[in-house]
Amino acid sequence: MRASTLTTIVLCLVTWITSSCSQQPEEKKEVVAAQPKIKRTPKPTPPPPYRTSDMLIQGWEVAFTISSTRAPKEAALYDEIISELEQDPSLRLMIIGHTCAIGFDYKNEKLGKERAKAIYDKLIALGVSSDRLEYKSAGEHLPVSQNDTEEGREENRRVSFERI
Repeated sequence: MRASTLTTIVLCLVTWITSSCSQQPEEKKEVVAAQPKIKRTPKPTPPPPYRTSDMLIQGWEVAFTISSTRAPKEAALYDEIISELEQDPSLRLMIIGHTCAIGFDYKNEKLGKERAKAIYDKLIALGVSSDRLEYKSAGEHLPVSQNDTEEGREENRRVSFERI
């Protein structure tokens, strides 16, 4: 080997060693696996109570037992409805069937409609003209009370009336 080559190699080694030694040693960093962020979802807020519209007729509600579609025999309420319809020939009513939140949504929609139809049929049988009445289901979507107690669920099983 030539002296110049050997000198070059030695100089390279010395340079490498001194540059490595003069540098501060790297801090050892602890590798910590990233902790998954726990996303806390807030408790679901209960549905708001049924907001009454100006068209809702207060006091005209018919209660039902669970899964029942039989129109109750509350003659006083039917008499009051018929009396109002006779006093105001332009009055038309929407009969709205409601349910509690137990069960499947599609079944509650059907149950609400059957309840409203039962009252509709009862009023037709009592002589009210069918063109003054309509009916629909609100299912479980318009509660007047919370569905987390039996008392609240009982209050939500009803039929209400609105002017149309």
